[in-house]
This record gives sequence, C-alpha cells and structure tokens, in this order.
Amino acid sequence: MEIGSEFWLESVDENSKRKTPDFLKEYKNVILTSSGRGAITHLLQQMQPKRKSALLPAYICESVIIPFIEMGYECNYYEVDENLIPSIESIREYEDVGVFLHLGYYGFPTNSNLEDVLKSFYENSTIIIEDVTHTLFSKYKRSKFNHFYVGSIRKWFGIPSGGFLASKDIIDSKLEEKPFFLRKDSKLLLIRRIILKLGMLN
Repeated sequence: MEIGSEFWLESVDENSKRKTPDFLKEYKNVILTSSGRGAITHLLQQMQPKRKSALLPAYICESVIIPFIEMGYECNYYEVDENLIPSIESIREYEDVGVFLHLGYYGFPTNSNLEDVLKSFYENSTIIIEDVTHTLFSKYKRSKFNHFYVGSIRKWFGIPSGGFLASKDIIDSKLEEKPFFLRKDSKLLLIRRIILKLGMLN
C-alpha cells in the first residue's frame, strides 16, 4: 500500500478520452486541461480582473502560485488556522483584490465560513476561484458567488494528465495541445505500474 505520490497508469476506454466525465457536469461549462496548473494558466490568460493582484491561502501548493507569478500578478496570502479554516480577519486586511482563490482541504468544507467574504468580493467585482482538487467528490453546496472552478483530476485517477476549468458562463475552450507532455508522463506512469506490480509479486 502507498500513500501519496501518483497512481500508476490505468487503461482508458478509447471512446471516453475526449468526453467530460459525468462527475464534472455539475460545474456546468467545463474544459479539460493537462493539469490543475494548466487550468489556472488558461483562466489567467483570458480574464481581465480590475487589478492584477491575487489573494491566495497561505497553505497552498506552489503549482497554484506559479501561474499567478508567471502572469505578473502581485500575490498576497491569507492565513488558515490549525484546522485549515481561513482567517476572516487576515482576509479583511486586503482591499481592492483582483482575484480571490479559496478551497476546502482534504475533502472537507473548511472554507464554509467564507460566504460573507465571498459576497463582499463578488459585489466589489473581485474574480472568485474555488480550487476543488481536494473536494472533487465531496457532496456539499458550493458558494453561489464563485465565478470559476479549477481542479486536478490526475490526483484521483491513474491517468497521465488531467485538470479542468469550469464556470457557469461560457469559457474559451481553445487549448494548445501538448502531446510531448502526455507521451512522457504516460511512459513514466506505465513504468511505475510495471515496477509496482513486480514488487507485489516478489
């Protein structure tokens, strides 16, 4: 048994490769990307916030931060407590935020205390993104103030790549294909599968 890292490569039905998985349809308009980071990058390339500033949780993967930095955003961070609940006081220290990103950690709605904050941001034309990577299969009501959803699918399945960007509104679905990235990752995950299976046999 292994905790963490990535899954080995699973076989995929050829007919389902280009279809949006059923579990993503609740997010309305969905486009599939190479990764969660790719989804954020694609979103930042097409949206125009009132300010090129982002307010992100202090406890976050660097792959979420990097697209903002690469696109020239001023990045600030709000605190989360020992239970991974966002600090409202910390968030309210920042005014005139261009983009606000929030998430629930490890399958739980740890961000459920943000509704008043999200309403305030929404009314002040701040773009609100929820990263649902940790809560992809969690059944709880999402905020009505979210503009966009992003997530990494490959953290849940044995696939070489996979992320998504979703919105209630229509979003630009023109993406640059990266077959080299897919071939390289597929090969590595296939080797990983073989190694792990051999280990199980010994």
